[in-house]
Amino acid sequence: MPTKKKQRQPPPRLSKIKPQLPTKLNKTEEDLLWHMSHGYQLETSSLWDNPILRRPEDNTELRATANRSTIEALKERELIAVAKRVGC
Repeated sequence: MPTKKKQRQPPPRLSKIKPQLPTKLNKTEEDLLWHMSHGYQLETSSLWDNPILRRPEDNTELRATANRSTIEALKERELIAVAKRVGC
């Protein structure tokens, strides 16, 4: 009597990890990142009040429309980083 071969099950396929798409930025975040990509530096006080965008080339200052939560959200998403802390 012929023996039946057991059918082998194929190895489980590893699910491909889909890269997470960046979340859509709101208008304030886009504006802040645009200025920073064009040479402005974000400066805040230790209390995070009155953020200022300053361009070192000609010392131009702009009042940033961003608030503390906007800046923290961009830091969490690693779109901006702290370059230097003064007075810590």
